[in-house]
Amino acid sequence: MAIQHQAHRKGENFPVASWLVPQKARRAIVAFYDFARGADNIADHASMESADKEAALLALKHALSEHYKNQMPPWAEEYYTVIYSGLLRPIHGEQLLEAFIQDTRKQRYRTFEELLAYCRLSAVPVGRAVLDACREDQADIEASDAICIALQLINHLQDIREDYAQLDRIYLPQEWLSQHQVAESDLAAFQASQGVRTVMDRVLEYVESQLPLMDRLPKTIRSRRVRMEILFIIQLIRALVKALRRRDPMAEKVTLSTPHYIQCFICAVVRGPLWV
Repeated sequence: MAIQHQAHRKGENFPVASWLVPQKARRAIVAFYDFARGADNIADHASMESADKEAALLALKHALSEHYKNQMPPWAEEYYTVIYSGLLRPIHGEQLLEAFIQDTRKQRYRTFEELLAYCRLSAVPVGRAVLDACREDQADIEASDAICIALQLINHLQDIREDYAQLDRIYLPQEWLSQHQVAESDLAAFQASQGVRTVMDRVLEYVESQLPLMDRLPKTIRSRRVRMEILFIIQLIRALVKALRRRDPMAEKVTLSTPHYIQCFICAVVRGPLWV
């Protein structure tokens, strides 16, 4: 039976196939994002039981691997066409599905290393898919992975209360919560306790420590447009880290304003020629 769940794009921390992305790569990237969002919507469905989510995701995985196009949901049909026409390798979508399946089985992460391992499944394939679609085969993959992991960690911080209250998921290391005397019930509050704030700051410190690694990626990108896109995203990461340092994501939705986005874009445009 085909899976009938509607895909929709939630607010992202980064531009999805913006005009900077080469036109020839845009079809594959948009199809990949629609597929990723549709599968994510299953994993994050508020009223489905975990077993039903897992079954739906496994059915999607089976339909893809066995070439059962007639069993694909509408939001995955273009992705199916893209991978089987050779525009994008299937490995990226396969890894994302593993992450979404893991979400139906695992709601806690004991250590930060465990959380990073999850991010490597749930976020790293996105960057690799974009580079694959843009045919950037000389790109610094380690730097790309660092960018994607940083974006995922930032997203986890933005959604701490919602993830816990709505999905009973905690994307913070249990070890760190224990060290700073944070009870799980603290994550349902509308204001971060001192302990929660300390744990969030430790995550942000890690993201900041990875910025020099992230800065390596633009130097290895051939396309100036893709290079500017990446510089833009790195600037967004810097801005989001600053915003999360100043503001409480449990008390308000911490996002960037339009002027902030414009400022980040201008920084990318200014820096872009430096990497030519």
